[in-house]
Amino acid sequence: MTISKPTDLAVLLCSYNANKTLPEAVASILASEYPLDLYVIDDGSLEPVETILSPTENLYVIRAGDSPKGLIGALNFGLEYIIRQKKYKFIGRMDADDISYPDRFTKQVTFLKSNQDVGMVGAWAVAIDEKSKEALYPINYPCDWYGISKALKYNNCFIHPLLCFRSEMFERYGLYSEEYQAAEDYEIIRRFAKYAKLANLSEYLIDYRISSGGISLSKRRQQLNTRLKVQKEFFEPLSIHSWLGILKTLILYSVPMSALQRLKKCLNKYDKK
Repeated sequence: MTISKPTDLAVLLCSYNANKTLPEAVASILASEYPLDLYVIDDGSLEPVETILSPTENLYVIRAGDSPKGLIGALNFGLEYIIRQKKYKFIGRMDADDISYPDRFTKQVTFLKSNQDVGMVGAWAVAIDEKSKEALYPINYPCDWYGISKALKYNNCFIHPLLCFRSEMFERYGLYSEEYQAAEDYEIIRRFAKYAKLANLSEYLIDYRISSGGISLSKRRQQLNTRLKVQKEFFEPLSIHSWLGILKTLILYSVPMSALQRLKKCLNKYDKK
C-alpha cells in the first residue's frame, strides 16, 4: 500500500469528453517523482470521469456541473477549489491528452524554490501525433527573462499544460479572464509578466499531442482575434517588438495553420540532417 506524502504542489487538469486519453494523462502525472495532489475537474462530460477514474489519496475527481462551463470556467472552478484548501504553494497545469514526464515537477518546483523572483515556469515539449504518438517536432521557446519578455510581444511563448505557478500569482493578480476566449493563457501570462519574472526550462518535459486535422478556420480566426486583443491590451508604444508583434498577427490571418505545421515538420527534418 502506497501512503501519500504531504505536498506543497497541486496539479489542475480539466477534462471534457476526453475519456479516451485521460487515463494515460493522469497516469503520467501520478508517476511524478515529486509528491503532488492531482485535481481532475470534469466539466460536464457526457460520460462522467468518475466512471473511468477512481479517486485516491492524491487523486481528486470533481464534477463542475452537468452543463459545461468551458475551459476558462473549468480552470477557474478548479483554481478556486485548490486555493481554498490553503495548503499549496505551487499549482501545475496539465491537459487531458498530453503525457507528462516523471521528473517534470521535480525540476520545475526546484527551480521556483531556487528563484524567488520567478512567478511561473514552463519548459520545452515534444509535439506528437494524436493517434500514433509519433514525435513530430520539438517545441522550443526562450528560457531567459529578456528573451521571454521580447517573445511575448509576438505571441505566447509558453505551453499551457506545461506550466507551474506560484499559487500567490493567482491570489494576487487574478484568475483566467472570460474576455479572452481561445487565448486565455496568453492573456494571463502577459498579466503575470507585469508583476514577476517568468522562465522556461531548457528541457523536454512533456509529450504534447497535435491534432492531425489541425484547428478549424473559425477557431484559428478566433485565436488570432484574441491574440490581437491581448497585444493591444499590453501594448508598449516605445517598443518596436510591440509594433512588430501586431504586424505579424495581422499577416497570419492569411496563413493556414496546416501550412505552419508542415513548415515546422520540414524544419525539424532539416535540423536532423
